[in-house]
Amino acid sequence: MISRVDPPLVGCLPLVREAYRDDPVTADECEECRSLAMVVVMHTYTINSLSSVADRLRDGGQLTGALVRMPCEELVEMCGVAGLDFVLIDCEHGPADVIDLRRHITVAQSRGMGALVRIGQGDPALTMRALDHGADGIVAPHIDDAQQAEELIRAVHYPPKGERGFATYSRAGDFGTLNAQEYRAARTAGIVVVVMLESPRAVHNAPDILGVTGVDGYLVGPSDLSMSRSDDDPSLEELTEHAHEVGRRLDVARADIVGTIAQATAARHDGAALVVYNLTQLLMALLKDAARMPPSEVGGL
Repeated sequence: MISRVDPPLVGCLPLVREAYRDDPVTADECEECRSLAMVVVMHTYTINSLSSVADRLRDGGQLTGALVRMPCEELVEMCGVAGLDFVLIDCEHGPADVIDLRRHITVAQSRGMGALVRIGQGDPALTMRALDHGADGIVAPHIDDAQQAEELIRAVHYPPKGERGFATYSRAGDFGTLNAQEYRAARTAGIVVVVMLESPRAVHNAPDILGVTGVDGYLVGPSDLSMSRSDDDPSLEELTEHAHEVGRRLDVARADIVGTIAQATAARHDGAALVVYNLTQLLMALLKDAARMPPSEVGGL
């Protein structure tokens, strides 16, 4: 039902939320109030989506998503219609405009998906803005040691767990209509934090990094890991397996970025909790196949 909510109805939120504070289900019991019931559902989605993504991951669930780069609102919607669980919006190797980011998070959640955001390296400002816009979690690149992981956790969370500035009037706080205590509790429990291990140093420090309280998952970045290793370091395969072994031992969720269905299947069978399709890679492969289509033997138009 969430995927069919008409976003303009959210403008009625304060009135509807007050009217159905104690029994929102009653709104769905009469035809005249169906639209109001949908508003109540949309009101609860920002908080509930956090619980859905975070709880499913922490309960051992397996989620499938897509890595996207802005602008791509229609592609995000198509991911939701197709049944993916989340999108990962790439603000490291793609545009990081916060207005576009807000739109893409909103579109994803209106289609029933979670929205994770990959920030740039050491970017607490974007972390705060992404979460205030309602993002379900943060994926942070180039975390090389426990200190950097701890700095990330402080940027993600409100005091006393972190140092993030507090405000309820953002989209994530339903524009000031949420109770401050309720909002802080939900955001503290519901945000997913994934660290990226992209250097031999990061892999060496994996036990300390993944042992930091608040780190929910990790993602080995094979491209950067391959570029940063020297001939004296273990092979890419050995480094990757070491990271996975630490993740299994510490019970930290593994995320893999894949480019094909075969890779996704292999990652899932190997224990990945978050499988993320690189949508650019998928689309380029499809377009190349389409461009190589042989000409028809039927002549003329």
